[in-house]
Amino acid sequence: MTHGLVVLLLVPGALTHASELRAVAREGEDFGALAERTLGDAGLGELLSSHNGVRRLEVGSEVSLPAARRHRVVPGQSWEDLARRYWGDPDLGAYLALFSGHPASEPPPVGDEILIPALARYRLQPGDTLARLARVFLRDVAFAQPLAGLNRFENPRRLGVGTPVLVPVRNPALPQPGSDDAVRGTSDPVATPGVSENDARHDASVEVPGTASNTPPVGAAASSEHTERLLQAVNLYLDGDFEVALERLEALRQPVLESGSQLDRALLLRHLIYVYVAFDRGDDACVMHDALLAVEDEPEWNPDLVSPRILQAIRGCPARVSAP
Repeated sequence: MTHGLVVLLLVPGALTHASELRAVAREGEDFGALAERTLGDAGLGELLSSHNGVRRLEVGSEVSLPAARRHRVVPGQSWEDLARRYWGDPDLGAYLALFSGHPASEPPPVGDEILIPALARYRLQPGDTLARLARVFLRDVAFAQPLAGLNRFENPRRLGVGTPVLVPVRNPALPQPGSDDAVRGTSDPVATPGVSENDARHDASVEVPGTASNTPPVGAAASSEHTERLLQAVNLYLDGDFEVALERLEALRQPVLESGSQLDRALLLRHLIYVYVAFDRGDDACVMHDALLAVEDEPEWNPDLVSPRILQAIRGCPARVSAP
């Protein structure tokens, strides 16, 4: 039986680090099991499969492992510097900050060790949307719009099957029994040339009202009988079709709140807040925010993802509702 190891090998080419981790498949493992063992999240198995261009694993086969790298910030470094070094493009500095869990409006925290997400390659399958990728791979559908910006997609609704999408992987590699620390020596890789295969240009100055980052723990359950319908409604909102999104979200309100998962309830309530604010229904937004407090003890509102209008509306809710 082959022991699973994670080792450093040189992997040339654009869209990858000059040095990239690899995992050796164990007997009986599929990509989901390998992702669970090496990255702590079986939900990344589909992404690993696409990243490697392989559908099935064979015992002993080596798999490229896009894992987040550790980096200790030194004085003078900016997000643009880190994006150039790790992602090969300084213009992606704001997205690197966002996907690493830091506000892009503030410089990297000097002296802190931060996780730099790896960029995995994924090709869209029939039925895929950026909202689905954000929910499945990043555990927060609100990252759909940043995914569009990262990949410079001008019209995310018109992406065809086979379109390449770079997906940040925020999970570091886990230490493996019988091997050295899986992330040892990976905090200072050589930056790579090229980031996106798409020539389109995304206008990052265009604001999509209200999206939020409240990322559940890696590996958390993210499915229920209502999930697909909820994702469709959220995708409509992200595409600016507020009227239809409102209709769908309100139709899902009762069934999701009664029998949906905690993730689904939080997702529904957040987007009801967003769409109510879009229609100047501040009182309804406050009612949904009050309900959200029963689902999440301390809702987080990332100003890089949530529009100022949304934040202002929440701060204007009654005193019993804790404002961000």
